[in-house]
Amino acid sequence: MDKWRLFAPAEDWKRPIDIDETQLPFLTDLGERMGLRVGRDDLRKKLFWRMPVVQADSSGGGEGVEFPSGLWIPKAVLSEAEAARYGITGDHVAVPLLAARRTDRLSEHFTAAEFLCQDRSYSFVRVSPELVRQLERVRSELGGAAISISSGYRPPAYNRSVGGASSSTHIDGLAADISAAGIPTDELWRVCEEVIGDDGGVGYYPDQHFCHIDVRGYRSRW
Repeated sequence: MDKWRLFAPAEDWKRPIDIDETQLPFLTDLGERMGLRVGRDDLRKKLFWRMPVVQADSSGGGEGVEFPSGLWIPKAVLSEAEAARYGITGDHVAVPLLAARRTDRLSEHFTAAEFLCQDRSYSFVRVSPELVRQLERVRSELGGAAISISSGYRPPAYNRSVGGASSSTHIDGLAADISAAGIPTDELWRVCEEVIGDDGGVGYYPDQHFCHIDVRGYRSRW
């Protein structure tokens, strides 16, 4: 029987739990029932449990997401027409749509405006707190070089219009295309590789002078 490894939580990569392939359906269902974010890497036979990004509002006002800055942003309330326009999410565990203001500070160096869809007619955003944390790590490893985000959240229709993959992690609020001031793209790529490791995707686009990073929960490279 094929052996797999369970990483619970996903960040605890030094202490995986050995499991059998026959246990995957049970552990996947159990993780989802517990409200965890479940991911898997079939190539490397890894199953990941992550803590949920949706949290209760400490003031009792409903659901939302807390960011590294400590800011809590409420989940967006959409009309039927708005819900249809934003469409369904992709193949990964998506962050909820958030009613963020452009000036909302998600961490020390990143605001909500940097992750909003480039089509300004979309006012809500999906952005993972884990993605923001990893971007701060990349920035720190680059010696504090300013990072520019050329593409963050993409609603499905917009993603199609720019030629994005149908399974793009941008649709789920898990990805950012980035460049760094004064840093060669190959150096940025090296740092992204180190920071993301086995917990997400890294894409290298030297001709366009940017790198893609995402926090899908398993390793992917292109």
